[in-house]
Amino acid sequence: MSGAVDAEQYHHGRADDVAFAQHEFLAGWCVHLAGNPEMVASATARAATAGADDGLIFADSFVLKELRAAPRHDAEITPAEPGRREFPPDGEMWAALHEGALMNRILTDFYDEVFDDALLAPYFTGVTRHRVIGKVYSFMKQIFTGERVYFGDRPRNSHHWMVIPDEVFDYRESLMAKWLRHHGLDEHLVQRWLAIEHSFRADIVKAKPFGRMVDGIVQPVEGFGHAVLEIGAVCDSCSQVLEPGEEVRYHLRLGHIYCHACGGV
Repeated sequence: MSGAVDAEQYHHGRADDVAFAQHEFLAGWCVHLAGNPEMVASATARAATAGADDGLIFADSFVLKELRAAPRHDAEITPAEPGRREFPPDGEMWAALHEGALMNRILTDFYDEVFDDALLAPYFTGVTRHRVIGKVYSFMKQIFTGERVYFGDRPRNSHHWMVIPDEVFDYRESLMAKWLRHHGLDEHLVQRWLAIEHSFRADIVKAKPFGRMVDGIVQPVEGFGHAVLEIGAVCDSCSQVLEPGEEVRYHLRLGHIYCHACGGV
């Protein structure tokens, strides 16, 4: 290449600062954000302040993975480990959630709407609100506090049979954002919560069901399997307490656990 470079063709500074300087009012705009998590969180808040509709803001934080860590396998019966390495315990978030009291109200309001929503309700057929709220509460508490309180599948296994397109994932995310803000969570904490959920998008969004992952092996989509419990659990049919060492039957697609008496029928 030869010739002088036209400096007016280039802009200096952070990409989000340059973009917002050129576009101060975003009502009716579709905003796509990607890159550093801090920048994405800040820019998402700025876009909303500039008038962009929550449903038209699409954010994708790029989070570096620790590739040197030992591989982790999704658990079938054993406790999942939802707190990924990029999400260390978050004392600020937990304090803002009133050590769980506010999170319980947020999840209750959110799932009250979800269970009445024509698009989302079918994904929860056969599951009670109380059970869903309890599982999500313990899942998020483990992420925010680091305490081992969640005993269940990681998102890939718990959603493996659901056909969930991007637009459904985004719609659910917009409802969650609405209730987080409704209950007064600061915007940077709203974005931090959403970033955690967004990190599981690849585990949840898909065009067709896939088999559960157990010890790195993909299982059949339908049928039953057997396993010996490493920790205590509860039968999904009769609610009998199951002790470590007991053999259980579990549904390969739904992941429901059944005691010897119930056997999945």
